[in-house]
Amino acid sequence: MLIEDITLIRSGYKVAVKLRLRGSRTHKLPPVNLPLPRATVVRRDATPEVLTELEALLEAGYPDRSAAWELNQRGRRDSRGDKFTQQCIQILRYWYNMKNGIRQKREQLRKQGYKLGRELADDQNTSLL
Repeated sequence: MLIEDITLIRSGYKVAVKLRLRGSRTHKLPPVNLPLPRATVVRRDATPEVLTELEALLEAGYPDRSAAWELNQRGRRDSRGDKFTQQCIQILRYWYNMKNGIRQKREQLRKQGYKLGRELADDQNTSLL
């Protein structure tokens, strides 16, 4: 037996190994990367200011992809410092119960008196009876 003891020093997801051999001689091995946990989920969030901007963009009728592009052009980033994507906007809308831009635009048009094609057809069918 040449090895007297082994010391493991963990720093985050790296481990350094020190070996002490018989006769008190030591060897230090280069750090080894540990695998990341498989179940780790990082929630990407946004600041209240970005959420306010996003809500204004959605109310103006921007679809998710265009809202993400506009926020990126303004230099806004998510909680991890990454650019916004269409999927990120969809997740934020889901978490904060926001309507997408198309739905908002449709509601604005309905308030102005516009109807869907099927609603117009139903109105004509009922007037013929």
